[in-house]
Amino acid sequence: MNILFGVIALLSVIYYGIIISYAGIQASFSLFWLALAALCGVLAVLFSLKKFHVFLKGLPQWIRVPFFTTVILAALCFVVV
Repeated sequence: MNILFGVIALLSVIYYGIIISYAGIQASFSLFWLALAALCGVLAVLFSLKKFHVFLKGLPQWIRVPFFTTVILAALCFVVV
């Protein structure tokens, strides 16, 4: 999971750079890609930590299942878009 978020973060930064180089810093919606890169970077780091895995295993299943479902659906939406 951490590799997936790392790749998404890297692609988002690259896409942000492309948008800025062609349209300039005032391009609308360009900050979304920078924010997405930051969020995915943080998630990649969190998923690589053992303490985070222990924390997730300690959560009740009724919290874990919606959390992972949301994360996976968000990643799929990114890939589709």
